[in-house]
Amino acid sequence: MSAHEGERKIVRAFQQDRAKADGFSVKATNHYVGGGETDATFSFYAYGHISKATKSATLGFGMTVTGSLKKTAGTWRLDSVLIALNWVTGDYSLATHWQLPPGDDGWRIGDPAPTIVSELNAPWLAFPSSTPSVPSEECIAETYARYSWALDQADMQLLAHCFANDAAGDFQPMGLIEGRHAIIGSFKEFRRPWPWMQHFADVLEIKSDEEKGVAEMIVGRVIPGNSHTQDGTPLYGAHYRMRLRRKHEGFWQLTWSEYRPGWFNANEAPRV
Repeated sequence: MSAHEGERKIVRAFQQDRAKADGFSVKATNHYVGGGETDATFSFYAYGHISKATKSATLGFGMTVTGSLKKTAGTWRLDSVLIALNWVTGDYSLATHWQLPPGDDGWRIGDPAPTIVSELNAPWLAFPSSTPSVPSEECIAETYARYSWALDQADMQLLAHCFANDAAGDFQPMGLIEGRHAIIGSFKEFRRPWPWMQHFADVLEIKSDEEKGVAEMIVGRVIPGNSHTQDGTPLYGAHYRMRLRRKHEGFWQLTWSEYRPGWFNANEAPRV
């Protein structure tokens, strides 16, 4: 993208997204919000498409969004926002003002610096202990947002905090892995060759035992371009079955994760 300061310039920049298009569709997943009484940070993934009927042209895209909020006179307002374009498909002429991401070959000399650097911009850095006052289900669901962000941004330090020391899982295509050290090491090597990743997903079900401090959740993997049935029902290309343990109030870690490919809609989702 590009840098803009001031309300009017930011609004004008967003208006360009529709300037050459008849249709603009965007959906958001992987939501996170954390903060205090007057300041907060947020992140989410966005995917969608821009279309031009007269050209029968379409541009598909996936983005990572993070930013900060301030509360003034009882109203929360956007203070800053970073938008990184992860991937695009289709007719680039519909968004010539966008700064395209590196190609499938990865970074090359002359490429611009990335918009988001997780080690500096991850929303969990500003308020590492900001969630105890929210319902436990939100804290549990947030674990997937943190996990997917860390993996997709190749932030292994943040990813390590997502897992308990005794964690294990069936991580396709790597297989069964036991122990946080082996999990993070395997993910680091698996992630290294890929110029980008983006794991869009919805948390579908959570069951927790507050007294024991354990939980289980089902997460549906969203596939942009095939995310809904014809009648609008959410559609998923795979699911995660995850078990978690509370480390301290408001913070949960994964103890087990397994990834299972296979299409299903929201009405027939796997259950905990």
